[in-house]
Amino acid sequence: FLNIIGNIILYIPLGYLLKKKGFKNKKIIGLSSLMIIGFEFIQFILKVGVFDFIDICLNIGGVITGMLVKGTDNNE
Repeated sequence: FLNIIGNIILYIPLGYLLKKKGFKNKKIIGLSSLMIIGFEFIQFILKVGVFDFIDICLNIGGVITGMLVKGTDNNE
């Protein structure tokens, strides 16, 4: 359970900050996905973790959560 929550919470700031910088949703998800898959691949190569598809999905869920938290401001 802690692993699941941790994988989501870890990437909420990324989604929030990229949305705040004005990136479009598709670009945020695309860039974040590439970065997350890269991190998972590095874990696999260096044998410091496990390449896990579920982790990738949870991390992207965290990015999307950050985007939703930021939302859109009417003042901008």
